[in-house]
Amino acid sequence: MNQCPKCNSDDIRKSGIVKSRQRYKCKSCNYHFTVDQIGKPDNTKRDALICFLLGLDYRTTGKLLHINHATAYGWIKQFGRQIEKLKGGKTKISSFDDMTNYLTSIKDMAGHGLILIDIDEGIIKIVLTDK
Repeated sequence: MNQCPKCNSDDIRKSGIVKSRQRYKCKSCNYHFTVDQIGKPDNTKRDALICFLLGLDYRTTGKLLHINHATAYGWIKQFGRQIEKLKGGKTKISSFDDMTNYLTSIKDMAGHGLILIDIDEGIIKIVLTDK
């Protein structure tokens, strides 16, 4: 939370907790307000889990999602040990040229699947191909 919803001032302060939600007060207009969700959105947490399942380490996940690696660790740890069963092997991050060279060098693509990840302006798009 960085702006007052009434006057758009940046001069806000914490002002207690109401019904388990943080309350804020604008110092410019004395308006009190709360926010629905504190912290990162749930889709960012989901993206951290997807990166982990794809084999990325916590630091790389943190860099991709613009979060601290310890935060990524905490989110993933919440899901417990059942995630280890789903986790794949080690993932290598490659450039587009490396991918192009690899795909043109494969003589027979039958039975091969690809995971393509596109990161654009903080949005992660994951495409899974079967064959």
